Amino acid sequence: MIERWPIVTRNEPPVYPEQARLLGIGGDVGLRLTIDEAGVVTNIGVIRSAGDEFDKAAVAMASRMEFTPARTGDGCPARVAIEYKVRFRLGSADSP
Repeated sequence: MIERWPIVTRNEPPVYPEQARLLGIGGDVGLRLTIDEAGVVTNIGVIRSAGDEFDKAAVAMASRMEFTPARTGDGCPARVAIEYKVRFRLGSADSP
């Protein structure tokens, strides 16, 4: 059983898709991330799409993320899958 879930230690903002920026479009992408025992993202799947360009930007961002690993009750690092939302909003703290 997981006692402590992964914590983000490195998270750079996603690159906002240029066409979406020009059109003033935003969106949310839902990802499922597999994080291994070292805190490395080893698998990324899109579970809620906001369109191809947003999805690609969110996956690229997630591939650069780093985490402290999840821990079991006895303190051992554990591989887990989590859901993570990437928000694209122009003029907000969530966008570059």
